[in-house]
Amino acid sequence: MNSSGKRNLVSVEHSPAAESIAGNEDLVREILLRLPVKSLLRFESVSKKWLSLISDPHFAQSYTHHHNPNYEPSGLLLNNRFFRWQFIPLDDDDQSRVNLLSQGSVKFLCPDDPGFRILQSCNGLLLCSPSHCKKRDPFFDCYIYNPTTKKYRFHRFLNREFGATLVAVNMVFDPSKSSHYKLICIREMDEPRSEPNFTYRIDIYSSETDYLKPSSNSGSPLTITAHRYGIYFDWPIYCNGAIHWYGDEGDTSLYFDIDTECLKTMPMPPSRLRGWYFGESRGHLHLMVYNLREYCPTKFDIMELKADYSGWFVAYRVDLDAVAITYPEMRCRKYGTFSVLCVVRAEKEEDSTLVICVPGKAISFNLHDKTWKVLCDLVPNQNAPATIYDYGWFDADQYILALCHV
Repeated sequence: MNSSGKRNLVSVEHSPAAESIAGNEDLVREILLRLPVKSLLRFESVSKKWLSLISDPHFAQSYTHHHNPNYEPSGLLLNNRFFRWQFIPLDDDDQSRVNLLSQGSVKFLCPDDPGFRILQSCNGLLLCSPSHCKKRDPFFDCYIYNPTTKKYRFHRFLNREFGATLVAVNMVFDPSKSSHYKLICIREMDEPRSEPNFTYRIDIYSSETDYLKPSSNSGSPLTITAHRYGIYFDWPIYCNGAIHWYGDEGDTSLYFDIDTECLKTMPMPPSRLRGWYFGESRGHLHLMVYNLREYCPTKFDIMELKADYSGWFVAYRVDLDAVAITYPEMRCRKYGTFSVLCVVRAEKEEDSTLVICVPGKAISFNLHDKTWKVLCDLVPNQNAPATIYDYGWFDADQYILALCHV
């Protein structure tokens, strides 16, 4: 104590120990790797050195691998005309839901357009497009948005180019392989065709080269001949290095290997089984199917694609009658008034769940012990209230924490 009664303290930030730690980049890196993302992003403003370290793609890759090595979602995003950026939490980690995914967090992308659409989610990045962007416009505008860091990158593609019309843009991002992403552009060719088949070409944009090129190393674009509207190019699922496109009933389903740039046919279940949900979790590709011969809205199978693409097998037989006791409207109408939003595979298989939405609620259903719980209330737009029948047509995008820089 000094005469005034105050301690003679050496400022911690200027103490020899603090300076020693701050000067040891490897030690600082190990400390930063263990911080929650909210704190980490605040520390970007501590110094230029820390900003450079945290912004380094290799650090971002290590951070994501340390905190979320299997790229498990901590939440889902419901984004349609009834629900704008509605966040559905899958765990109890509050940091992942604090304003990261509210609509307000994306207003800066386009202040005059609060109706941003999520076109796709892929390992922590979102592919978004302004609601005013139409296919008949001369340009297609889109944003690659990281809701964890709230950083984004803008892209503009010509709707008419190479003698073809843009019909879909898909995103590929695998932070375990690269800090860069690719955009897959599918265009409908103008060449003569025999109805009802159309020819499509594939071009690839790479954020690493900032260049759009044909999807064939020979210099000529890879083309697809398919029934128009038969393949859902705007419903892509990235899994194990390939983009997968589901074909409508009676149409071919395809997958496109990103590394080899080869297009292959994906087998589908028998035609008596009607697909209703198509998604991925922990490297497993899932398809929800109803047996049209023995149809019941609350009873269906979740099928899984074999690793060698030789066919599908039943991974889960689902019976939601226990949930329907509380929400009897689930049995209404031909396909019910609920939607399957996501199959969530867990590290322990017995913890794997199915996330569904019923009018006003998001529900998690354990696929093994058949227990269920309400995850959250769903609050629709006041300007577009949803009826109970609208709940049968919803889908959701995964939110995955990823410290990737765009």
